[in-house]
Amino acid sequence: RDSTTTTATGSYSMGEVIVIIANTSEAIQDSNTITVTLDTSDTVVLTAGTELSDFAGIESGALPHTTMAGIYPVGANDNSSALTISSFTIGTVADTPGNAMTSTTLPAASSIFTDKTIVIDTTAPEITVTSGTDSVTLGDNWTDAGATADGNEIVTVSGTVDTSVVGAQEIIY
Repeated sequence: RDSTTTTATGSYSMGEVIVIIANTSEAIQDSNTITVTLDTSDTVVLTAGTELSDFAGIESGALPHTTMAGIYPVGANDNSSALTISSFTIGTVADTPGNAMTSTTLPAASSIFTDKTIVIDTTAPEITVTSGTDSVTLGDNWTDAGATADGNEIVTVSGTVDTSVVGAQEIIY
């Protein structure tokens, strides 16, 4: 009845995947499912007995029958400062003798991954070009004033200004 992940603490963007694992207090039957809704509004089906060889950091057959797992692919407009489960729906979950699950506990609101913080960030940074010299006299020195990003991302620059050539020059941030 707790959650974990093999995904490392960090920030994840569109196209990356997060492995979500739910643990039960006793062995359950293969193919049992729980659907979790994340704070990004995405849903992930966690399944018991899933072949997990494609999940990052988990070898095939490494999970016991007290574990259900699924993959959350980060979508284009998903954002979360600490990924959490907002709700879940029990599909069919029964222990080995066939008794249906009756007691459930939603993980702590701070994080679904115990001691890990999974940040989902798909918001593009806003770049601000620093005010500087827009024109230069032929042959004079020119220095790029630079640019900054609102989320402290690194701003890369391409292009050069050749002051020995007359005409428009292009710097791309």
